[in-house]
Amino acid sequence: MTMKKTIATIILWIAFIGVSHAQEGTLFDYQIQKLDSVNYEMQFQLFNTANVQFIEVKFLEQGNELAMNVASLNQKKDGKFYLSCDGDEKMVSPGEMTMNFTHDFGMLQEHSVMVRLLDKDFNLIDSYQKVIEY
Repeated sequence: MTMKKTIATIILWIAFIGVSHAQEGTLFDYQIQKLDSVNYEMQFQLFNTANVQFIEVKFLEQGNELAMNVASLNQKKDGKFYLSCDGDEKMVSPGEMTMNFTHDFGMLQEHSVMVRLLDKDFNLIDSYQKVIEY
């Protein structure tokens, strides 16, 4: 019976390490919603702020890029984070950011966005999802 307990303990330990490492890869989460015919709102959570410099939001229609917005995230000397997007800078909490965009694309059939994070070493992390219609 001790051999089975030892094997079970080793399996649980390996599974725990695997789950821990898998969760480390989750850097951000977001949801983008179309508020009306031209306005979009993105709720954005950044779980790890290390090295994140730029956030790109690409609006797509059937895989073709329609528009791109870029925001920069900076931690200033006061220790607070500031998001600069479309010429507007505001203090934010990396765990709860809201970004607003205005685009008049007309009638779209397959509306989606790609969000990319770019760090100071120019590493890219991509995520793709459909826009939630109002």
